[in-house]
Parts: sequence; structure tokens; C-alpha cells
Amino acid sequence: MADRSTIEDLFARYAWGMDSRQFHFTNDTFAEDAEFTLDIQGTPAIEPLRGSGIGEFIESTTREQTDQRRHVITNVHLEDAGEDEARAIAYLTLMVTENGELHAQATGVYTTKVARSGGVWRFAHMHLDLDRPF
Repeated sequence: MADRSTIEDLFARYAWGMDSRQFHFTNDTFAEDAEFTLDIQGTPAIEPLRGSGIGEFIESTTREQTDQRRHVITNVHLEDAGEDEARAIAYLTLMVTENGELHAQATGVYTTKVARSGGVWRFAHMHLDLDRPF
């Protein structure tokens, strides 16, 4: 059965890479053939991204930001958890600090498919549905 703590750590490494701008952490959380989709308020915001295009998108959008962001990922829920695959759903609260002011920038839901290959869990598919723009 899927190891909950390992999958929670997968989300943590994904977030840490963006927040610390150490993108290799984030990139390493995705399988080589992974897919990423993003909706904002229920409307597709980008064309689906695959493979290395996911990391390129995340890095380019993060580097444009002048504030400090903290991705708080909580309420991880596993469904259809098997030995090497599971569906993991989690909440996102995106906190931003800029000019000494802290505020919640966005909230959303990650719906993912995680898969283990060679003993390592990675995101095979990630859909982020944001409640407002990031």
C-alpha cells in the first residue's frame, strides 16, 4: 500500500523547491512523462504541460516573482492507494510576504496521481485548481 508519509514528503519537496528557488527539488518530484494542468476559478489557465516542460514553467513563473512565497500543503487524502500507485488530493494555501506584509495570495486543491518506480514516488499527473490567480 502507498506510504502516506512518503507521499506527504513528496508534496513537501515539491513546495520546498519553489519556495527556496532550488528547482531541482521540484523537478525531481515529477516522473519523466508526467503531466501538469492548471485551472484558475474552474477555467483552464495553461495548455497541459508534460515532462521537462513542467519544471520549465514552474521555474519561469517563480523567477518572475519578487515576493517570498510559502506553499502550505495540507489535508493530504489518499484514494485508490495500491502498492505502486495512488491518487493524492491536498489543499494549497499560498502565503506571500512582500514589503514586510504577509497575506494569503491563493488557495486551491491539488489532485494528483502518484506512482512509484524504482522504489521512488513521483507525481505522474498533477492538476491544480486555484480559487483565484496566483
